[in-house]
Amino acid sequence: MPQQQRPTLQQPIDLLQERQIAVWVLMKGGQIVRHPHGDIHRVEDIPKNGPFRVRSISLVDRGLADVDLLPFQRLSMIETLILSKNSRLTNRSLTEISRIKTLKWLYVGGTQITDDALPSLNHLSELESLGLGKTVVSGNGLTTLVKLKSLRELQLNETRISDGGLQSLKNFPSLLDLLPRN
Repeated sequence: MPQQQRPTLQQPIDLLQERQIAVWVLMKGGQIVRHPHGDIHRVEDIPKNGPFRVRSISLVDRGLADVDLLPFQRLSMIETLILSKNSRLTNRSLTEISRIKTLKWLYVGGTQITDDALPSLNHLSELESLGLGKTVVSGNGLTTLVKLKSLRELQLNETRISDGGLQSLKNFPSLLDLLPRN
């Protein structure tokens, strides 16, 4: 039986499969939660055989670029992406992320995300929590998120949303928790 090849940080990430994506995330200093068995902290803890599905990825302040997120679309059970403080992530990354229909929690604070990318999130019908803090989104961007009927939590700290822009929150009937702007 051939030994499974471990990806290197130099290997093109768009060629990786689910187990390899987990290895890549850990090698970048991120965190993984797998379905259904919990946290994985080290590459050695990734099982070599049997079913393996990533449920959650946290890659906070890891210097990610848009291209690094492309393979995440292959993660069949991913529910949580925490990508905050990756200042090289742009609107393109949000467009790519919006193709991951299983997402429930998405945090992209401290990135270059703008209002222009927010309409793409309307494809995420299961999205319950969205973190947009420390971005340049405004009230105009919030008005484009009208299809996010499952949204329960919205983080807007340090954004460009005015008092008038907060009026668009009435479009979110399930919203229970709001971290407003400063």
